[in-house]
Amino acid sequence: MPAHRLPLILGYACIFEEVYKHKDRSGQRRNEKSVRGCFDRGLAVRGNRQALINHDWARMVGQERDGSLRLFSDRAGLICVVDPNVWAEGGKVVHAIQSGLCRGMSYDSDDVTEQTYWYGNPLVIVVESDLREVSFVLDGQNPANNLTGAWLEDDLRRVPIRATRKSPATVHRRLKANLAELLVSGRLDGLFPQRR
Repeated sequence: MPAHRLPLILGYACIFEEVYKHKDRSGQRRNEKSVRGCFDRGLAVRGNRQALINHDWARMVGQERDGSLRLFSDRAGLICVVDPNVWAEGGKVVHAIQSGLCRGMSYDSDDVTEQTYWYGNPLVIVVESDLREVSFVLDGQNPANNLTGAWLEDDLRRVPIRATRKSPATVHRRLKANLAELLVSGRLDGLFPQRR
């Protein structure tokens, strides 16, 4: 564990109701959209989901079992909160975020899907998702959805709560404002008792 406390990492691993290109486990690219609430049933079941770097199980950043990872969803998407002080890789993610080298977030799950079409192209709609892990996308990798993101607690405390319009630049601002409001509201108080 580092000599000084690293700030919490907060991020969105999935944004609801946005269509994005997704590469599945077989390497096939497809258009995908996750509906609001698709993670709720799976998250209600106690498990040991993990936070990783680039979906690499050898690079763990946090896990639910030891309390270093908390997952829940809001109206915008799947929220991930990690205490980076527990696992050695946590410091690498903090450094990557500070350096602008964290490209976003991603996740891996078993999904219940529906197939439809979007502008003439096949579209997979995720209606229910049993989450395995969330990942911070580093080392030049690209996230499936470039609207996802991860930020540090200290930076979020300086973000204005109000955000406007829906363009890619302001979507990130709105997500950051959501997470800043989460911090200020006290909803995270007590989630990480080891930080006291």
